[in-house]
Formats: sequence, structure tokens, C-alpha cells
Amino acid sequence: MIKKYFAYILIAFSLLPVSISSLYAQRRPPTQSEQATYLPLVQMWLGQNWEQKKDLGDGVYIAQKITEVTYCCLDEDDNGHVHIIDIKFHAKYYDRNRMIEEKDMAQRVLFKCADGRIVDWDASPAYKLEEVT
Repeated sequence: MIKKYFAYILIAFSLLPVSISSLYAQRRPPTQSEQATYLPLVQMWLGQNWEQKKDLGDGVYIAQKITEVTYCCLDEDDNGHVHIIDIKFHAKYYDRNRMIEEKDMAQRVLFKCADGRIVDWDASPAYKLEEVT
């Protein structure tokens, strides 16, 4: 009985990597047509939403100037596409209108797109470029 139980566990764990890898099988580079369609859409969205000063509370805010936008890849599912964009930017932190810090940063942003428009987005934590060597 115990051998049979361990056999089931072994089968389950041997199938697990196959099922997990199938979740990521849809990631691919964009076609030229997709890049021509979605990169300008993403850049327009970034210009309207990203480069605005953001209030961090208590008189502190951040101003971000984008320096580079790279279209990494996209994931496909039944509900549309998730476009994976890498952004580099120069960040300036202010405290009551006095600059307290500035640094070059990078961040990966996921854009959920359907019918040629952005319907949702999510960003990973930003990191200083000097941290990546």
C-alpha cells in the first residue's frame, strides 16, 4: 500500500513540470505587425500616465522621465494579449519642492491588451540600474 502511495506521488511530481511549463509556452517575441501596432499605443499611454509627477505623501513626490522603452515579448491567452515592456527612466525625488535624490531606474510593466487597446496594466518593483551589473 505504501509503495503504491509513493508511486502516485512520483507520477504526480513527474507530471508537474510538464503542466507548469505549458503555462509559459505561449510567451513569444512580438511580430513586426504587433510591434508596429502596440508599441506606439504603449508609448502614448506611458507619455500620458507615467511621466506625470506622482505624490508619495507627506510633501514627497517623484518625477520620472523615460529614457528607453523596449518591447520584450508577449503572452497570449483566451482573453487577449499581455505585452511585456521594459522601461528605463530617470527618477527625481522631491521633498517640498527640493530635490533629495535622483537615480536611473528600470522596471518591467505588463499591459493587458484586447481589441487594439490597453485594458489593464501591472508593474513589477522598480530597481536602480546600478544594482544590475
